Amino acid sequence: MSSKVVYVATWGNPLGWNWVKYNCGGGDNAVKNGNEEGFSSVVCINGDNVDKYIIYVLDSVITANASSSINNDAVDVLMHLKESGRVHIVKDRKDDRMQIRVEPDSSISNRDEWRNIVRNYITELAGKWVVDSGKLNVIVTPTIGKYNEWNYSGYPDLITMELLDGLWKTIKDSVNENLTIILDTTHGINFMPVITMFIIRLAASLALLKGSSVVTIKEYNAMPLTWDYRKVFSEQVRFVELPEEPANPVVKAYLMGMPIVVYKLCKLHSSNNQCNTNVDMKISHKDKRIEYKSSIGFKKYYECLLEGLICSKATNKLLELMRGDLFNKVNEVSRRLISSELNNMYDNICNSRLSFEKDTLYASIAKHSEEEGKGCGEESDDRFERNAIAHAGLLKNCTVIRKCDNDYCIDVYDIVLKKLGLSFKS
Repeated sequence: MSSKVVYVATWGNPLGWNWVKYNCGGGDNAVKNGNEEGFSSVVCINGDNVDKYIIYVLDSVITANASSSINNDAVDVLMHLKESGRVHIVKDRKDDRMQIRVEPDSSISNRDEWRNIVRNYITELAGKWVVDSGKLNVIVTPTIGKYNEWNYSGYPDLITMELLDGLWKTIKDSVNENLTIILDTTHGINFMPVITMFIIRLAASLALLKGSSVVTIKEYNAMPLTWDYRKVFSEQVRFVELPEEPANPVVKAYLMGMPIVVYKLCKLHSSNNQCNTNVDMKISHKDKRIEYKSSIGFKKYYECLLEGLICSKATNKLLELMRGDLFNKVNEVSRRLISSELNNMYDNICNSRLSFEKDTLYASIAKHSEEEGKGCGEESDDRFERNAIAHAGLLKNCTVIRKCDNDYCIDVYDIVLKKLGLSFKS
């Protein structure tokens, strides 16, 4: 079984980190044994066994300050940025201690310029700690609150959307049969560790749809004072997760376990599936304020990504469905139910003497059922939905079959979508 390992770390303000001796606990091929010294717990990671590094930071990392302890490596990198004219370094004394403040240059006028400085800062700093820049991606999102003298008006929906966008774009090319994600929360501040774990679990669902059989998530943290670097959490993700009831019809039909309904919806919406993530960032150096505006919310964006992956594998061909694994990622009950319904259909086709050269109503070859004698959609909506879920959407009086090449193409009547309330808003 092929495998990939992705290391994800949450970094708050490196400028204020101490040089410590970490007791690396091993327990994973990507984690060293024994003692390692440095400013960051990344020194405990065995880079030879990591395929990709991801460091997550906030916009505010370049309006930070430090006084009680100062990371000399961070100061060196910031001085390089100062020489390029992108930031200013202010040094003064407060309570007999040296204090350092970082200030972006007033010429920085947009999101890309601001975040390029952040990425350059973190990339160069991580390089000092032996992180291979060829394997490194830095993800930057908004933040909320006041850092140093700067006010940031980010909001949770935007932060989660941008983190998911950055994380998925970074790891999707690493997706294979067995993906492991190591989350290091040692240096994360405020909401960063919690929100990153949440987003990683959703990214794991995307990885399953793209091709992973299982995604293993392991969280590591260096314990304060002892600096023991230990695994504090581990789980294996095998089924697609949604934080709440989906609004997207394709995703909803997928979770209901209806392969032909999913295919039909994908064909209806294929040209409109654009996951737009435009974010506007307004910077006021005079007021020291940053405001954000996005064209899409987190939930809509996540469901848009799910829809794209589902539709890329959706099919209306019976034998392809029987061999495929797309619906194995819904849940175990749905997997068994769909498999049973598809096998029943295939058996009925094999036992029939019909040619299927034209659309053939499934009811004409199926065994007796309580649907018999009723037209498609004559039941109440609630009863129709229960029956549809019970039969993987393959209701005998609403489903037609025809021969196509060396397979059998399946379709359901349009009324099925209407009765199930599955339609796209214009």
